[in-house]
Amino acid sequence: MFIRHNIKNFIFDFRRVLLPFQITAAISFILLHFSCKNPRFENPCDPNSKTYQNTLFSKAFTGDSSAYCSLLGSKPNSITYSPTPYLFRQNSVITSVTPTITGGTPTSCTSSPTLPTGLVLSSNCVLSGTPTTGTAMTTYTITGSNSGGSATGSVTIQTLFSVPKYLYVTNGGATTISVFTVNSTDGSLSNTSTPVSGSGPTGLTIDPTGKFLYVVYPSTSTISLHTINQTDGSLNSATSTLSTGTGPQSVAIHPTGKFVYSVDQSSTIYQYTADLSTGALTSSGSFPTGLDGAWIKIDPYGKFLFVACQSPTSSIYSYSINPTSGALSLINSYNTGNNSRAIEISPDSKFLYSASAAPQQIDYSSIGSTGALSYIASASVTGTSSQSVAMDPLGRFVYLGYNGSGTGTIAGYTINSTTGVLTSGGTVTTSGDLPTGLIIDPSGKFLYSINSVTNTFYVSAIDQSTGVPTVSSSGATGTTPSGIAITGAN
Repeated sequence: MFIRHNIKNFIFDFRRVLLPFQITAAISFILLHFSCKNPRFENPCDPNSKTYQNTLFSKAFTGDSSAYCSLLGSKPNSITYSPTPYLFRQNSVITSVTPTITGGTPTSCTSSPTLPTGLVLSSNCVLSGTPTTGTAMTTYTITGSNSGGSATGSVTIQTLFSVPKYLYVTNGGATTISVFTVNSTDGSLSNTSTPVSGSGPTGLTIDPTGKFLYVVYPSTSTISLHTINQTDGSLNSATSTLSTGTGPQSVAIHPTGKFVYSVDQSSTIYQYTADLSTGALTSSGSFPTGLDGAWIKIDPYGKFLFVACQSPTSSIYSYSINPTSGALSLINSYNTGNNSRAIEISPDSKFLYSASAAPQQIDYSSIGSTGALSYIASASVTGTSSQSVAMDPLGRFVYLGYNGSGTGTIAGYTINSTTGVLTSGGTVTTSGDLPTGLIIDPSGKFLYSINSVTNTFYVSAIDQSTGVPTVSSSGATGTTPSGIAITGAN
């Protein structure tokens, strides 16, 4: 018993003596293990940094069990895309968009809702790809994550159509809306649907997804919705009909598809909220403007709305748009003195171009970062009653429709993208005396005009280098065509 007891004491004493050596050896092994790695001193959350190692050992020996840093790095703190919104074109490769990220780098990235088809996010939230569909302006929530946590940011995107599909013409004299299918190769039009009846339609606009057509009717002082059949472009009968002011002339839709505005002859802009699923309208406000509103236009980024008014003095008014409610706030206005009518805005939202009937010219102004307008200059033509204008979707050319001494004439201009200044680029003539409406297809290849005297449409091919249009085909509209709109194909 004595011997056994002594052996136990010996083993206990030996373990007590050996334990410090075991701990020392273990620590030495760990230190040797880390010292074989390439230390980085700049990041205390990097497992290879000396600061991280020292802190970790200190916490272990003091019994501090609180978390220090993720072994795979710190969490992302913020994700910012700027500038936003981004306007991309269908079937065109986008320039990659790299966000500014603070904190750790994400290792995975997701979007809600899903990005437009063809756009992708890399693991570190870089946006790239080729969008294949036209979409309304939408804000996407982007979540970047790693093992340390996650952060969210937002990016607003609209994909613009680049392939034409359907074209619509309002015929005030025939009380109909003509429906045409567009040949995307040569721009020619063909009637594929029976015209829809309406009481003296004039202005019209199509939502960004190509699903809904909104039309104003001056004779009944109303605005109505027509749903577009995505297979053949046909329209249903007018629904969601609401009252406007007296004699509405023009209508415009916000890039998000959420807000619709009409302007009339009673010094008022009327606002409507659109249901994104059904297109149905709800009246949501009105705002004062000049008398005899002739045209209304929203800038491509959805920040500003502009109105051309003809009396008592010809003026153009600028308004800011509340992105949440769609409410308008007057920014400024200026008198053109030239009976301003149609308005177009450059794709970069830097310049506004308007047709003036007396004298016959196209006026152009700069649009400041706040939406304020500043007159630049005018380009005059020889003729009478200019009242239509069209903008190339790529911002290279702008066109003015007018009566060129008894002949319907369209003048083309090249745009200086820096100054907005115009350089004459030639003219094209059509029959009749006045092109009452102009529009360019989403590809920028074809110019369409309508003539209220001959009840005819004209298709002109646009030279992609010079911008000079050449008539390539024509056909019949209804009686007294007054408005024209085109949409693309998904």
